[in-house]
Amino acid sequence: ICGRVWRVDIGGARSNWQVSLLGEFGSDATAADDRRFFHRPDFVQSKDGPNNSNKFDAVIIGSGDRPNPFDRDNTGGFSSIRTNWTFMIKDRRVLPASETNAVADTGFIMDSLLDVTNNCLQTGTTGTCDPDNKLQNGWKLMLSQGTGEKSLSTPITLANTVYFTTYLPFGEDTDVVGDVTAGVDFDTCGPSEGEGLLYAVSLADATAVINYNEYNDTTDADGNTTSETLDASDRTSNLSSHGIPADVVGVNIGGRAYILPPDLDPDKAGDATRWRTFWYSAEDGDNY
Repeated sequence: ICGRVWRVDIGGARSNWQVSLLGEFGSDATAADDRRFFHRPDFVQSKDGPNNSNKFDAVIIGSGDRPNPFDRDNTGGFSSIRTNWTFMIKDRRVLPASETNAVADTGFIMDSLLDVTNNCLQTGTTGTCDPDNKLQNGWKLMLSQGTGEKSLSTPITLANTVYFTTYLPFGEDTDVVGDVTAGVDFDTCGPSEGEGLLYAVSLADATAVINYNEYNDTTDADGNTTSETLDASDRTSNLSSHGIPADVVGVNIGGRAYILPPDLDPDKAGDATRWRTFWYSAEDGDNY
């Protein structure tokens, strides 16, 4: 409701159960702030550095209006444009609520979290990126790869990397590095599936961790890569499948973590002989 994220403590005796507000990142007062969460968050127990006193519960969630997936301006019928974001909220109230430990609201709002959209922590001067130390509360990443971009799936965190998909509605077209170009208009006769992006960012600060964009790497005279460059464009990769992308799935193979992106090519399961079957129900007056 109104971009709110709640924490519910239900362990132990019922007298200790408690509901507290983790963050409020939207409002129905203005269309631009009318952010909505339709998919569950990812939850990761983590800490800032080696000191165990800096433990926190990371809550990662993305906004997007699921009932209006084709809304390219994210207006929801309003006149001003709504921006969608992916949030990583640091809940440092790691102890459960009890008779001696009442869990108060955090009071987090949009301005409480560090805006990491420009990737300053990776490509800028680190000391000037977070003068107010907002990263101690978490980060927020604007979904700005295309008009109407929405988070319509649940994130997953593996090996300190957050993976999630977003949806670009029909009318947008993206190239291999995620830059939006002119797309097909709604009035054009054609499929209206839209397309999706796969994100991979650091849990700590949303910096790029995978070299998705090889076009910005340093190469020699023969075109061979001599060094990789990670910047904001390396956060995303275009999915080959169309439509609203599914969740990223994590699997363990030989003790190592792998992801299954939603655009996997299906393997043929084999041909089976199928016979046509008809259902015939006799009624009064039928002649045999």
